[in-house]
Amino acid sequence: MLSLVAPSIVEQSVHKNVGVRLGNRHAVHSPHGCFRCKGADDWIVIAVATDEQWNELCQVIGRSDFKNNGEFDTANGRRAREGEIEAAIGAWTKNYSGDEAMALLQMKRVPAGVARSISALLHDPHLIQRNYWRYIERPFAKRYLSGGTFYVENREPTPIRRHAPTLGQDNAKVFSGMLGLTESQLCSLAARGVIGTEAIPKQAPAK
Repeated sequence: MLSLVAPSIVEQSVHKNVGVRLGNRHAVHSPHGCFRCKGADDWIVIAVATDEQWNELCQVIGRSDFKNNGEFDTANGRRAREGEIEAAIGAWTKNYSGDEAMALLQMKRVPAGVARSISALLHDPHLIQRNYWRYIERPFAKRYLSGGTFYVENREPTPIRRHAPTLGQDNAKVFSGMLGLTESQLCSLAARGVIGTEAIPKQAPAK
């Protein structure tokens, strides 16, 4: 998330300016937002970054009047009438499912993607094709479905070499192998509840 707000942090730190809330809009690009599609909870994100993409978007949604309007030739001009443009896009997207709208826009190289729920991501064709979801074994949790990496190497998914460590699983490796503590020191820490492999219930504050 930090990468998304970094410009605002720098602006506030250097210039002492607190940016306005933009919602799904963008400070530079326009149109840029999330639009309802035909399904009950079906949404698509559209992010136009160039004037060429804007022209293609107008063509796809059937608004040649926008394309031929000189006021919309630049992002600054489009931001001035962003509400009107968003209403036109929303009127188009509501006639299609998110996947249908995404396919139509991407065919014209307009950046667009379905805003999927977590459960829907499990069935996302792109993630499945890239073998993103994989089953792994983990103590206590047993076998479960886990996400891999978003990138591939040599056209193969990066292997998951180990599961996330359980509580205290690497205590000996870290404290003895890296920090040089002795076995008796480890036992002393464990006896005092400083380290361990089981969560210690939080004690109610004394009255």
